[in-house]
Amino acid sequence: MVVPDVEIIHFDPDVHKHNACPWFCNIEKRQINFDSNPIIDTAKGLLYLNSKDNELAIAFKLLGFTRGRLTPCVDTLNQVLYGIFKKYGEAGKYWWSPTAKHVLPVNFNPRDYGILPPYKQEELTELIELVEQAAITWKAIAQTVSIVTVPWISPSQR
Repeated sequence: MVVPDVEIIHFDPDVHKHNACPWFCNIEKRQINFDSNPIIDTAKGLLYLNSKDNELAIAFKLLGFTRGRLTPCVDTLNQVLYGIFKKYGEAGKYWWSPTAKHVLPVNFNPRDYGILPPYKQEELTELIELVEQAAITWKAIAQTVSIVTVPWISPSQR
């Protein structure tokens, strides 16, 4: 399965609000106000990783998907992801606050994209099933939202 990157849109003062949330709804053609710091932190992480190796961005997306999930195979996956972050010198980076659980910009009905309900995701025991659900989720995210490079997110946060 090919999972496209979330599109990054350069800030245009005639179109975008400079002090608004960086998430942009591709369907409604407007910025979305996710009133959630962890979801905004996800945008910051993707902006930061935009110029990094694709393996690191994939690890970030998998980590975001597994955040707050208690499936039996999450620990195994997180050990692999930690190794990838360590390889790129990003092992000590905190992408989200320690208590953050909902970090994905879901602006769609997950069932419309074949994403399992959360209670079914909790039952997944095979790593491949978990990764497939993450891929389906990130594909839906890439189809429905983009990120605007709003001025209040400094280049060092990207």
